[in-house]
Amino acid sequence: EKRNHLIPFNTNVKTNSTYTLYDVKGNALMKIDSVDEYMVYVLKGEDNKYGVSFQNEILYIDASDVSNVYDNKNTDEAYASNLAVLMYHFFYDESQGETRRDVNFVEVKEFKEQLESMKNEGYQTLTMRETLLFMENRANIPAKSVAITIDDGDPTVFKYAYPLLKEYKMNATLFLITGQEEPTLNYDYITMREDGLELQSHSWQMHQGGCAGQGHGGRLLCTGFETGVNDTRMSFDYVDGGFVYCYPFGDFNDNAKAIIKEGGAKLAFTTQFGKINQGMDLLELPRVRVTGGNPITSFMKNIKWGEICQKKEIIMRFLA
Repeated sequence: EKRNHLIPFNTNVKTNSTYTLYDVKGNALMKIDSVDEYMVYVLKGEDNKYGVSFQNEILYIDASDVSNVYDNKNTDEAYASNLAVLMYHFFYDESQGETRRDVNFVEVKEFKEQLESMKNEGYQTLTMRETLLFMENRANIPAKSVAITIDDGDPTVFKYAYPLLKEYKMNATLFLITGQEEPTLNYDYITMREDGLELQSHSWQMHQGGCAGQGHGGRLLCTGFETGVNDTRMSFDYVDGGFVYCYPFGDFNDNAKAIIKEGGAKLAFTTQFGKINQGMDLLELPRVRVTGGNPITSFMKNIKWGEICQKKEIIMRFLA
């Protein structure tokens, strides 16, 4: 299902009489023989292409196919200056006699309440591509935006989390330890991906010890450069074009960052607490851990705290 959560800029482009639409990977999708006008959703980057909305999907037009760029009042919608990236791990169902093993386990009714609260308050759940464009300052996202990430690829995701995400039409990203998966992509993952659950990397085989005395001892911290780069590339290949990395155990250092960058990572997430905003190191991004058993008020407060701080700062400036 194609979903676009980006807000258009107050800029339009007018095409030449013949132009080509490209997908996000730069593949030509169709050639169109007409003069058309589009609102700009993604500013030009190194690819020299504008992102526009076509059948609710962001496609790209090369600047050479544009005859005019002009200002236009497209929207007054408020957009975000930061983003809460939620971090989940495991799920369980008390009605099946299951219990919480630790704070990383979220009960299925609890998860449903969280999704329902976000939906009722108008929150949009972003894809990682949208998150990257926001962090590159090439796109605007709604003021009420979050990104959902789920680490490790536990079977409880398909059993409990996926049906609810599908029901509420929300996007999420699964960080898979790809070397521990089946040799070819499991059909459950293919099914989830078709309903808006993105697959990204939690490494190939780096989610294990090996670096005593450093963080949690995650192997990526001290592995050889080429070994780490190959591991990263294999994990991205497994999920078919991955570009987002989740550090095993949340451990990272300069060696780890250099490895995953060479391996193709555009974004990388830690387990440090906080919202992300433009200007941060793209390979050292924090998240908001979701802990099982917290009341819904605490959950929503963690999503909103950046907004509350921003409003407080505006009020204080006004009073001054």
